[in-house]
Amino acid sequence: MVQTELPPTDGVISTPAAEQRLTLHNVSWETYEKILEAFGEHRAAHIIYDEGILEFMVPLEAHENPSDIIGAFVKAVTSESGFNIKSMASTTLRRHDLCKGAEYSVS
Repeated sequence: MVQTELPPTDGVISTPAAEQRLTLHNVSWETYEKILEAFGEHRAAHIIYDEGILEFMVPLEAHENPSDIIGAFVKAVTSESGFNIKSMASTTLRRHDLCKGAEYSVS
Protein backbone atom coordinates (compact mmCIF):
# COMPACT_ATOMS: atom_id res chain seq x y z
CA MET A 1 0.00 0.00 0.00
CA VAL A 2 1.31 3.43 -0.92
CA GLN A 3 0.57 6.36 1.37
CA THR A 4 0.70 9.95 0.27
CA GLU A 5 1.01 12.69 2.83
CA LEU A 6 -1.20 15.67 2.13
CA PRO A 7 -0.61 19.07 3.69
CA PRO A 8 -3.11 19.92 6.45
CA THR A 9 -6.08 22.02 5.40
CA ASP A 10 -8.22 24.28 7.55
CA GLY A 11 -10.14 22.04 9.98
CA VAL A 12 -8.88 18.73 8.53
CA ILE A 13 -5.68 16.96 9.52
CA SER A 14 -4.54 13.76 7.82
CA THR A 15 -1.71 11.88 9.49
CA PRO A 16 -0.36 8.83 7.68
CA ALA A 17 1.19 6.41 10.15
CA ALA A 18 1.14 2.66 10.49
CA GLU A 19 -2.51 2.95 9.63
CA GLN A 20 -4.45 5.57 7.70
CA ARG A 21 -6.17 8.26 9.75
CA LEU A 22 -8.40 11.20 8.98
CA THR A 23 -9.21 13.69 11.73
CA LEU A 24 -12.00 16.27 11.54
CA HIS A 25 -12.53 19.09 14.04
CA ASN A 26 -15.69 20.89 15.20
CA VAL A 27 -17.99 17.93 14.49
CA SER A 28 -21.26 17.87 16.45
CA TRP A 29 -22.43 14.83 18.43
CA GLU A 30 -25.46 14.60 16.14
CA THR A 31 -23.21 14.44 13.06
CA TYR A 32 -21.12 11.72 14.73
CA GLU A 33 -24.24 9.63 15.35
CA LYS A 34 -25.44 10.13 11.77
CA ILE A 35 -22.05 9.02 10.44
CA LEU A 36 -22.15 5.86 12.59
CA GLU A 37 -25.63 5.11 11.27
CA ALA A 38 -24.59 5.76 7.65
CA PHE A 39 -21.54 3.50 7.88
CA GLY A 40 -23.55 0.69 9.47
CA GLU A 41 -22.29 -1.98 11.83
CA HIS A 42 -19.87 -3.73 9.50
CA ARG A 43 -17.26 -1.17 8.50
CA ALA A 44 -13.54 -1.29 7.87
CA ALA A 45 -12.88 2.08 9.53
CA HIS A 46 -12.74 2.58 13.28
CA ILE A 47 -14.53 5.79 14.25
CA ILE A 48 -13.58 7.71 17.40
CA TYR A 49 -15.25 10.87 18.70
CA ASP A 50 -13.87 13.10 21.47
CA GLU A 51 -15.48 16.44 22.29
CA GLY A 52 -15.91 17.60 18.68
CA ILE A 53 -12.94 15.75 17.20
CA LEU A 54 -13.89 12.90 14.88
CA GLU A 55 -11.24 10.44 13.76
CA PHE A 56 -11.49 7.70 11.16
CA MET A 57 -8.79 5.04 11.32
CA VAL A 58 -8.29 2.15 8.92
CA PRO A 59 -5.86 -0.42 10.34
CA LEU A 60 -3.42 -2.08 8.00
CA GLU A 61 -3.41 -5.83 7.44
CA ALA A 62 -0.07 -6.02 9.27
CA HIS A 63 -1.91 -5.01 12.48
CA GLU A 64 -4.98 -7.17 11.95
CA ASN A 65 -3.16 -10.51 11.62
CA PRO A 66 -1.33 -10.29 14.99
CA SER A 67 -4.63 -9.23 16.58
CA ASP A 68 -6.31 -12.35 15.20
CA ILE A 69 -3.46 -14.56 16.42
CA ILE A 70 -3.56 -13.06 19.93
CA GLY A 71 -7.35 -13.44 20.01
CA ALA A 72 -7.10 -17.11 19.02
CA PHE A 73 -4.44 -17.68 21.70
CA VAL A 74 -6.57 -16.05 24.42
CA LYS A 75 -9.61 -18.11 23.38
CA ALA A 76 -7.56 -21.33 23.45
CA VAL A 77 -6.03 -20.61 26.88
CA THR A 78 -9.31 -19.58 28.48
CA SER A 79 -11.16 -22.52 26.97
CA GLU A 80 -8.55 -25.00 28.23
CA SER A 81 -8.71 -23.37 31.68
CA GLY A 82 -12.48 -23.74 31.85
CA PHE A 83 -13.21 -20.02 31.64
CA ASN A 84 -16.12 -18.80 29.60
CA ILE A 85 -15.32 -15.58 27.75
CA LYS A 86 -17.56 -13.44 25.57
CA SER A 87 -16.28 -12.00 22.32
CA MET A 88 -18.05 -8.85 21.24
CA ALA A 89 -16.18 -8.54 17.94
CA SER A 90 -16.66 -4.84 17.19
CA THR A 91 -18.40 -2.62 19.73
CA THR A 92 -19.07 1.11 19.70
CA LEU A 93 -19.22 2.69 23.15
CA ARG A 94 -20.87 6.12 23.36
CA ARG A 95 -21.41 8.65 26.16
CA HIS A 96 -23.37 11.68 24.99
CA ASP A 97 -22.98 13.36 28.40
CA LEU A 98 -19.17 13.19 28.01
CA CYS A 99 -19.22 13.84 24.24
CA LYS A 100 -17.09 10.74 23.70
CA GLY A 101 -17.45 7.65 21.57
CA ALA A 102 -15.04 4.95 20.43
CA GLU A 103 -15.15 1.71 18.53
CA TYR A 104 -13.26 -1.29 19.79
CA SER A 105 -12.59 -4.35 17.68
CA VAL A 106 -11.70 -7.67 19.17
CA SER A 107 -11.40 -10.73 16.97
